Amino acid sequence: MAIKFDFNRLRTAIKGFIKAENTAGSEVIHLPKLQAAAVVEKLALGAGGAKVLKDDDFGKVFLCEQSGGTDSAVTLPPATAGGTLTFIVSLTPSGTGDMVISAATADTIVFAGAADAGADGDSNLLADSFTIEAAAVGGERIECVADGTYWYVYAHMGAVGSITTTG
Repeated sequence: MAIKFDFNRLRTAIKGFIKAENTAGSEVIHLPKLQAAAVVEKLALGAGGAKVLKDDDFGKVFLCEQSGGTDSAVTLPPATAGGTLTFIVSLTPSGTGDMVISAATADTIVFAGAADAGADGDSNLLADSFTIEAAAVGGERIECVADGTYWYVYAHMGAVGSITTTG
């Protein structure tokens, strides 16, 4: 009985290698990092709801649903190098409450957005938080990438003022 193995499939499944060093500083282990599809998770917060994200949430796509008349709060994990998060407004928020997404440390969000009243794009170099406003129309996408110190955030907005920053 022959075993057939497709090395091309293995190559496309491997994203890279994890290298470990022994106590003498020599590389000794090369473990493959497998590629995986992003985990999609619903982030439905009602009035006054709260969620603290952790390092385990890196790589996830959050479908955001806000309801009620009071703001809800989401706290980003520390800006660990290579950490990524994506937020998508899956429904037009119901009510007047906003979803405020804050960094664990003040002044660590570098924000740029696609639409503002001046048609030149919104930006804030050292923000504390960004907010999905009740004015969001659904479909807005917010991409967050960390470098170890800062969160670099870009918002693709469906309506002017649907994502804002503070700080």
